Amino acid sequence: AAARALSKTAFVAGGAYCGARGMKNIAILGGGLMGNGITQVTAQAGFNVTMVDISEELLAKSHKNIDKSIGKALAKMVEKGKMSEADANAQKEETMSRIKGIVSAEEAASTADLVIEAVPENLELKQKIFASLDKVAPKECIFASNTSSLKIKDIQATSSRGDRFAG
Repeated sequence: AAARALSKTAFVAGGAYCGARGMKNIAILGGGLMGNGITQVTAQAGFNVTMVDISEELLAKSHKNIDKSIGKALAKMVEKGKMSEADANAQKEETMSRIKGIVSAEEAASTADLVIEAVPENLELKQKIFASLDKVAPKECIFASNTSSLKIKDIQATSSRGDRFAG
């Protein structure tokens, strides 16, 4: 519980930072467990999110999973008397309306202020993705990798954004 609260606090602080920088559009690459979670909290923080995955079927599955996750979290809030059911439904609808799914990473990155990659832990795959996106993303766009075992300097090696690359 403490780790979740700390994580939520860090994201809210990060969201304030992103909002202060004028960020509105965030692209999330990968609709697996991590990508779904990042998409959900990013949309709940008020950003427009474009989730990218390799097929429409996987995007539909991710959308369904996120919808279910938000519904469960809000149902607990209603159960605890922290919000009305009408407010929970409105919040869920508003959050889900901020999420769109597409299969083109390049299209998503072309209008993104921030790109967060959450694909499998494969250095060559990550490098290939960022090399491709580097050509189409706006100059000010920040790239981030959700990696647990690879070095960020190795992932960003194919990008010209060393000063705008996070992990």
